[in-house]
Amino acid sequence: MEQKRLEWMTGKRKYDATFAEFAAANELNYDLITDPVESFDVVDELFLDLHNITRFYEPNRTGIDRVYKTTTGLRHHPAILNKIARVTVLPKSGYKEKFTGWAPNFVQHVMDEEKMDVVNLIMWQIKDKKINFEINLYFAPYIMSLILSKTKFKGPCDVSHDPYRPFKNDRTFLERELTPYLPGDANEALGNPEQAAPMENAQQDAPEEGAPEGAGGAQAMPPPPPPPQQSQWVPPEGYFDPYFASMQQSIDTQFQQIQTRFDSHFEAYGQQMNTNLQNMQQGFEQQLETRFRAFEQNFHNNMYVPMMDRLQNVSNSINADISALNERFDGLTTFDDHERLANKQKQLQDDFDAFRDHFYSYFPAPVPPHEFLPHPPYLPPPPPQDD
Repeated sequence: MEQKRLEWMTGKRKYDATFAEFAAANELNYDLITDPVESFDVVDELFLDLHNITRFYEPNRTGIDRVYKTTTGLRHHPAILNKIARVTVLPKSGYKEKFTGWAPNFVQHVMDEEKMDVVNLIMWQIKDKKINFEINLYFAPYIMSLILSKTKFKGPCDVSHDPYRPFKNDRTFLERELTPYLPGDANEALGNPEQAAPMENAQQDAPEEGAPEGAGGAQAMPPPPPPPQQSQWVPPEGYFDPYFASMQQSIDTQFQQIQTRFDSHFEAYGQQMNTNLQNMQQGFEQQLETRFRAFEQNFHNNMYVPMMDRLQNVSNSINADISALNERFDGLTTFDDHERLANKQKQLQDDFDAFRDHFYSYFPAPVPPHEFLPHPPYLPPPPPQDD
């Protein structure tokens, strides 16, 4: 069997879960509440009519005011069950004193100790929220439990819910004694179904003390029979066919007109959108081309031309240096010139040595100062003696 699923977005991620996972996240036994044999699906049921909800109200013998299809006059257990349902699976929306819709069905299944598919009931109301935005969404705790379970949240969760205590401030309701269910309560005459008032004297249900047998009690008069039902007019077969045929034709014509207008408007809107997109594209291309041209001219003026000028200056400087080096290299002596210069340098050195020897032969070298002693002074070698 295909499992029922739901999908939602948390942030930028898409999640999906089955109804069973939703039940597990809220600690519900999904297999138990969806048993095809013992469980009831409230969504598939009709709302209970007036004759099926009278057993939830106080009987005439209690003297308590009751108004059918409202919470006025409900017995203890139905009233508490309705309160619990309005804060859990059937959250209140609108007039909170009403006792209509699926609330009586819910109370009936609980009173009869029957199982219900509460998960499908919750999901059905969430689906109605997607269509009718005037309905408030009261299932935030159950939805958040599923989100935390699917996102694998492991951080701290400081949210806590106080225990719910229905009628904790209604002292009259809490001090009222429980009314036992008697076989005759379900067969009480309703009188006015929408507004059933209590009997003027609740003590008429029991005989007064000392009264003879037959006055009240077991010998009380039975309730009056219900009024005879009047025969209703039943239309013959096909009586409304012409009316519905004309209505269907009128609806089809209106739908065709709406579709034609929608198609024409959509086509015109599409053409206008295409024109606007083309104009935007052309404007963008023109602006982009203008920007590129301006950038190219700026690059040429501020970067390319100065860079080429610098390269030209460097090239001219290198060429001038190369020319100067060539001239210098052209003026350098050859090997023969170098050897001639070396011989000339040696001749000059020999002439200088001969001159020095001749000079010291006539003028001896002076004695070095005292601070140079005891080191022997440097004296030139004596000149050679002529034979």
